[in-house]
Amino acid sequence: MNQHNPATTGASPSEGTTISHAASVLANVLAEQPSMIDTLFDHGDDLDVPMLVTGSRPNGSGFDILYCNTAFCDMCGYTRDHLVGRSPSILQGPETDRQMARNFVERLHSDGHAGTVLLNYRGDGTPYFAEIMAVCSPRPAGLTGADDDPQVYVAFERSLGDLERGEGISVSRPYRLALLLESVMRRYLQRNYHRGMHPAQWSALRYFKLAASDKRSLSDFAKAHRTTMGTASTTVSTLVGKGYLVKRGFRGPIELTEAGQQVLTDDPLDEVVGSFARLDDEGAAWAERVLLDLAERLADEEEAPENATRH
Repeated sequence: MNQHNPATTGASPSEGTTISHAASVLANVLAEQPSMIDTLFDHGDDLDVPMLVTGSRPNGSGFDILYCNTAFCDMCGYTRDHLVGRSPSILQGPETDRQMARNFVERLHSDGHAGTVLLNYRGDGTPYFAEIMAVCSPRPAGLTGADDDPQVYVAFERSLGDLERGEGISVSRPYRLALLLESVMRRYLQRNYHRGMHPAQWSALRYFKLAASDKRSLSDFAKAHRTTMGTASTTVSTLVGKGYLVKRGFRGPIELTEAGQQVLTDDPLDEVVGSFARLDDEGAAWAERVLLDLAERLADEEEAPENATRH
């Protein structure tokens, strides 16, 4: 596959460093110019970048929010009064990766800086991916309160939706389209986690609904989904246990039950189908060409390492 530089002039994801390295750079800057945090804090509500200041609890059991700027409130949908004094975990929800969040906190404690991307939730329950860069910092002089800890943790965040819309960055149209596709995939996968299901289980139900009668075996399912027999067996067994699939004999076909048919009436894929259905013929043909080309390129990339070992 040809390599293209997605960026035009100006700061962009392809030209920058990782978020973790950016946090390291910011930590070094604050170490050399500790008064900078006072300036940032004093002008926090003038910043376009969401900013959060937290402090460690006396018993070391976590963090409390000490301050957040207007941009942060706008991003997450909570008021400042609702956030200050609460744990940052208020921003987390059912699909937040808790282990990733814990790893982030551990790196922040041990290194004094850390960066990550977490799935957070707005005040209205809407999920969004937040890019977070945090550093240990001297306490801003203007930050008053009962807690007199001389050190605090300052985080700068942004919703990746800002990246998807191309706000604040300069990238080529193909790169922006790729970001939008990534966003669609993330949000689609998020919607697959409902009714006690996960993406692989939804995909299995669709397969056994649509597959020809002579292809409704465990091995055919594993082959079609490019997975191992063990993984396929676990997925099918779970769906049999839920009553959505039934296995006819040891080697017999696997069939969708009436309950499985019913749960598929709430299939998250239907939202994608509906969006494509609204395209006119020209738009649908364009989308098909682009997606087929992308699928073929990704398939080529998957096969390349195997082919390379044969020569």
